[in-house]
Amino acid sequence: MVRTMAELKLESDWLRHSLTGTLRGSYDAFPGMTDVNRPSGTGRVNLRIDVLRGTQIESEGRYAVTTQQPGNPNLPNGVVNQPITTSFGGTLGLVHTFNRLTVGLYGDVDRSTYGNAKLADGTSISQEDRNYTQYAVRLRTGYELSPFLTPFVEGRLDKRRYDEHFDSSGYARDSNGVGLRVGTAINLSGSVTGEVAAGLEHRVYDDPRLADLNGPIGEASLVWTATPLTKLRLRASSSIGETSVVGSSGVIVSQAGAEVEHALRRNLTVTGALAFSNNNYQDVYLREHGMTGSVRLDWKLTRTLAFRASFTHERLDSTSPGSDYTANIFLVGLR
Repeated sequence: MVRTMAELKLESDWLRHSLTGTLRGSYDAFPGMTDVNRPSGTGRVNLRIDVLRGTQIESEGRYAVTTQQPGNPNLPNGVVNQPITTSFGGTLGLVHTFNRLTVGLYGDVDRSTYGNAKLADGTSISQEDRNYTQYAVRLRTGYELSPFLTPFVEGRLDKRRYDEHFDSSGYARDSNGVGLRVGTAINLSGSVTGEVAAGLEHRVYDDPRLADLNGPIGEASLVWTATPLTKLRLRASSSIGETSVVGSSGVIVSQAGAEVEHALRRNLTVTGALAFSNNNYQDVYLREHGMTGSVRLDWKLTRTLAFRASFTHERLDSTSPGSDYTANIFLVGLR
């Protein structure tokens, strides 16, 4: 396997307003096995416009590209390639601060598309029936208890609309959702920063054969700078995802992970990471449990060139026959 990676970060130095962004992309090529070549990428660009004192316009553009592994329960049987999945969207919001109270109204639009699946005989199966667009409106209210702690409450209404009203199995999967999250933003003198939120979401589907779905939603992202040489990152999330599995209204996706980065020397850094995932498909007996562990070494040879070596262990346990897998990946390269 040959992996090519690129990354771009941007940050404005304006006196007013703010523009920040991070774009990442990679491509895994398997010589002689082009059907399993795998692109991957994420990106996020945020623009804040300071309209008046205490009033801001916040906007965001985002995208993500990944692939579906063979054996994915949402894919037809016998798929030999890794169909590309893309999602992209944007947010526009108006935020106003009343002394310590902050109120923000946001509108979101997100689009998800799925590439064709290829069978061993060379035929292709369209997955356009899985393409959908989500429209959402959010109201968020926060109160600054102190410079270190800002609790907030966020309510959300959304609609998911598919390009095709019925999927390949004859289900009408359009749905409406309502959700509520409670959380807090944390900034402890720069040592611990981030945000934690948790709540519930309720979804109602157009097809009467698909049961209403209630599930936990939330997100946690914390960074702890333990020492000038050591940094710990914690991430967790829970959401209600879409599925094409017959009889299932949706899937509750939960993820959690930790990453520790330590500078052994000024030009030598070691990073260890551990992540877990759980996919719980509703109304059917289908569960997926994943685990990924990795160790990475970065050695800065010069100001512009670094040597990188990494080892990654991946494992997936599934109740779907033939979907389990284990992978050990060793990579060495230059950055």
